[in-house]
Amino acid sequence: MRCWKAVVRLGLISSALGTGHAAAQEGSPKAPPAAGAAPEVEVVPVQEVAPHDDAFATPPPGTAADQALWKAGREVDNAIPMQRGESARLQWRVKQGQFNERLELVEKQGPADRARRARQAGEKVIAARDRNYEIITRRWPIDPTRVCSYPLLDFASSLRVGSSPADRALQEESRKRLKDCVDKAQTILRSIEGSNNELRAALIALDAELPPGIPVTAPAGVPAPIVPAPPQAPVPAARPGEGK
Repeated sequence: MRCWKAVVRLGLISSALGTGHAAAQEGSPKAPPAAGAAPEVEVVPVQEVAPHDDAFATPPPGTAADQALWKAGREVDNAIPMQRGESARLQWRVKQGQFNERLELVEKQGPADRARRARQAGEKVIAARDRNYEIITRRWPIDPTRVCSYPLLDFASSLRVGSSPADRALQEESRKRLKDCVDKAQTILRSIEGSNNELRAALIALDAELPPGIPVTAPAGVPAPIVPAPPQAPVPAARPGEGK
């Protein structure tokens, strides 16, 4: 029992995304935060392509294969920031889920079989959390923020120029660059999306074995949704002589 609690306190309470992906790009993958530390959680906003930019909003002229490549670049350009944001939310859930306190309550109240299932579910969360952390902080072969935006822009622009030999050479070069970026980005996307799904499922399984906790709020920097006030009936105008 004592060994499990040490694992939980080392893994669940102190988990987060750390200082983010930028620092990890400078060296080897970062280790998960040490126990007792208060690491920062990088909040990655969901990024959509700019609808006013023709290079992103509408397919460029060209063959069906070129337009399919453009579409693949556009999709992965949106999907990776979204999955990075989802990873941040899941890691925050691990950090703020009060799993130690809830586990101790189960161990005190029983039954023993439920406590055993909760410990096993917690171990799966720790393992999934560590895998997710390693993926999100490792050195990627693409820019983790811009993804394929620049190759996508270059490719779309090259298809809108002339058809001289120099133009065709430029198109072929930009086509190759975009395809290379998309191939790498799709590999990363599959990895992080699969890891997010694994961590989410592990958290759901652990929550099911523990008593309810306080709902987890969003990370700092993410504003709470604004709840609109219900409409109110207009106040009738006072009649002459009333209120005297």
